[in-house]
Amino acid sequence: MARSSGAGHHLKGCLDLWEFIKDPRASKLHVEALRAGRVPGEPPGVGGEAAAAVEELVSGVRQAADFAEQFRSYSESEKQWKARMEFILRHLPDFRDPPDGGGRLDQLLSLSMVWANHLFLGCSYNKDLLDKVMEMADGIEVEDLPQFTTRSELMKKHQS
Repeated sequence: MARSSGAGHHLKGCLDLWEFIKDPRASKLHVEALRAGRVPGEPPGVGGEAAAAVEELVSGVRQAADFAEQFRSYSESEKQWKARMEFILRHLPDFRDPPDGGGRLDQLLSLSMVWANHLFLGCSYNKDLLDKVMEMADGIEVEDLPQFTTRSELMKKHQS
């Protein structure tokens, strides 16, 4: 199957769309483009299959985000929640609960809290657990993280 020349536009549209979904102050132009059946960022008259694919992607991502929203803690800042939601949504397909239960979703939510607590509050955990959540979070970018000083770092400063 040959790729159409619009494939690059489709990918750009998907990337733009992901930024749009992550940003609650999204541009009205993106919404208007989607309603008109265009990929955001493409000029009017371009779209068709790419626009339909993006619309399907929007629907799926929004449903996943709406699903994840129920797990937000009332004490989480917007920055903390966005980071944790990205962690949850990234791994949700791998942690779906089987029909007989099993608590896989609870495990994912716990891992997301371990990661967020470590990142934003400086909590420490077992090395294997921290290694696991840091690997799962690889590629998630969070700006302006707080800097924490460990007890051993404080002791080293005090002894010198």
